[in-house]
Amino acid sequence: MKVKAFKIRQWSGSGNVVDLYVTTMRCDELLKRYAIDRWTPENPRGYQRMPDESRLTGRIGSPVRYILRELDCFPTSILVSVRGEISFKPLEDLGWCQLGELEIPDDETLWLIDG
Repeated sequence: MKVKAFKIRQWSGSGNVVDLYVTTMRCDELLKRYAIDRWTPENPRGYQRMPDESRLTGRIGSPVRYILRELDCFPTSILVSVRGEISFKPLEDLGWCQLGELEIPDDETLWLIDG
């Protein structure tokens, strides 16, 4: 998959520089390639906690109420991680970031972190 993306360099908490990419993709592309790395006592490095019914109620402030009763949409971003190799071809330097073409191999899993 090739998509236009912004590349941003950021210092991590461990003092290393990390490359972050901001892009858009079709929902069907995401849905056929994503996986969830659940946190459990046996998998303490997992990203996602198990769903909690109390967060999925129709009370004020819940995502369900927001979608069904307020705006009929939930325009938040989805954060994924790619654990393998990707490539980025810069097309334009914007000073604080670069605009370019991000290529994610077709067999690479998109690990859902948040969204």
